[in-house]
Order: sequence, then C-alpha cells, then structure tokens
Amino acid sequence: LREALRAVVCIQAAWRSWHARTRLAWWRRALRTLHEVRAAQLRWSALVSGTRRLLPLQTRAVLVELNVAKELNSVQNDAAREKEDFEAAFAKWSKGMRKHTLNRKLHSDWIPQMDPSTGGTYFFNLKTAETTHENPNARVARATEKRQRAKGEANLSERLKRLEVYAHGLEEKHADEMRAFEVAVAREMIETTLG
Repeated sequence: LREALRAVVCIQAAWRSWHARTRLAWWRRALRTLHEVRAAQLRWSALVSGTRRLLPLQTRAVLVELNVAKELNSVQNDAAREKEDFEAAFAKWSKGMRKHTLNRKLHSDWIPQMDPSTGGTYFFNLKTAETTHENPNARVARATEKRQRAKGEANLSERLKRLEVYAHGLEEKHADEMRAFEVAVAREMIETTLG
C-alpha cells in the first residue's frame, strides 16, 4: 500500500510540475502573441499616418503629371496646326499670286504666238529670239513663290522652335517636380519609420 501511495504521490507531483510548466508556456505564448499584435497595430497606425501625410504630395504629383501631359499634347497639336495652317495659307497665297502674275501684261520683249500645228500658244522673245510654251510671267511667279516659301518656312521653323523650347522647359520642370516629390516621399517615409 505504501508503494502504491508513493506512486500516486509521484504521479501527482509529475502532473503538477507538467501542468505548471505548460501553464507558464501558455502564458508566455499568449504574452508574445499580444506583443506581436500590438507591434503590428503600431506599425499599421504609423503606416496609415504616413500615408495620410503623403496624400497631399501624391495628389500634387498626379496633378503635375496630368497637367504636363496635357500641355505637351497641346504643344504637339499646336505644332501640327501651325504646319497645316502654313501649308493652307501658302497654297491660297500662291494660287492668288500666280493668277495675278499670269494675268499681268507681258514684258514688251515677249509676244504670244499661235502654234499652227497644235493650235496652242507659245511665246516669242523679240530680243533673244527665244521661244517657250510657258508664260514668261510664270517664271517670275515661280521665283517669287520660291522666295516667299523660304521666308515663310523660316518663320514657321522659328515658331516651331519656340514651341519645342517651351515643351523642353515643361519636361525639365516636370522632372524637377518629380525629383522633389521623390525626396519628400523619402523624407516622410524616414520620419514615419523612425518616428
């Protein structure tokens, strides 16, 4: 009987020891879990707070991006419209100038003649004895058109160059704004992680 009682006491002591260790381990696990949850909550609240502080910066960056893209698109459209307007205006001017030049009286050295074989008109120069099927005033018109086209293209290229300089300035300003945004975001992130 004594040995049975001793065995029971031994079993009870072992159970108490195991139970105490298990209970302490459970408390340790619960406490560790609680600390991890609280740390995660603190990290989350810091992240949310940092994100809230970044929101105005992000909004500004998006607005800058959109406005720069819109302005660059506008510059491209303006350049295309300038070219189209130039071509249309020059074609209209050229047509009027040709009509006016060809309707002008010929120089006294030139006389129009009729070609008996074709029935068409050719022109004869009395001083040089030159003949041509082209109206002599058409040469003047072509020369005038060539000079005016060169002047017009020079003006057009100057306007297009100004648009290009403006677009390049926009792109540089945009790059500066984006660099400033990246620096501000990095600073805010450092403050969030250290704070």
